[in-house]
Amino acid sequence: MSENKTVRGIKVSPWPTTPLMLLQSLKRVNILIGNDPSQIRFAEQILGVLCTSKEIVGEEDVLGQEGKLLYRVPSANSVELSPNTKSLVGIWSLDPIVKGSAGANALVKYAASLINAKIEKNTLQRYADLLLEEEIQDIRAAIWKAVWLLTGPVPGESTRWPDPWESLLGWLPSGLDPGYRLNSLYRFLAGFVFAKEDDKEAARKFGISESRFKVMRNLNLDLDKVEKSLQELSKWRLHKSNPLVSSLVISRIWATPSF
Repeated sequence: MSENKTVRGIKVSPWPTTPLMLLQSLKRVNILIGNDPSQIRFAEQILGVLCTSKEIVGEEDVLGQEGKLLYRVPSANSVELSPNTKSLVGIWSLDPIVKGSAGANALVKYAASLINAKIEKNTLQRYADLLLEEEIQDIRAAIWKAVWLLTGPVPGESTRWPDPWESLLGWLPSGLDPGYRLNSLYRFLAGFVFAKEDDKEAARKFGISESRFKVMRNLNLDLDKVEKSLQELSKWRLHKSNPLVSSLVISRIWATPSF
């Protein structure tokens, strides 16, 4: 796995969130980055081992140790492992599971596998959106909520939102949770950065499909505006500031003429 990438001064985490544990082969030693009690509890349940919080995870915490191990560290910089040792561990982000995230999609995919339900790609996101209508407090409970949703009617078609470089007035639809729209824009722009770097592996871990990756790679956007938008979005995600204020800032960014 690669470290957190810094592209044009912007840090974007490529680590998957814990729901992806349901869909991947798990390693003996796993490290959680961040702090989300519900995801920590879920990781403990999946791995069958209690989590140990540490300021730093080094070579001695992995090599020569027996049995399953689960550590939590505050940031990616707290993982001080050589590339060879790092390849032996699973690293997971404790970023929030929100609408538009790969973690939400993973919960729906796993729920579908439990009931042998076939789910079309174009409806997966709609089921995930319904699942995230309420904040997830317990991930296992969310799985069964997803199962219940899958046994009901297919959610209605959703229309594509314009982006701020396409429509300064329409990119934030009336009546839509602005936080949801900002998160969706963050994921798109972060995926665009990975595509421009031709980093398919990081994009895949970030939940970007191959077809989406190709579209993003061929997209021409003002890189300076992309950088400023990601900086504002990262500030909003970190400080939980007013999403409407951040939306206004982003609109002003894209309204400024390019030189």
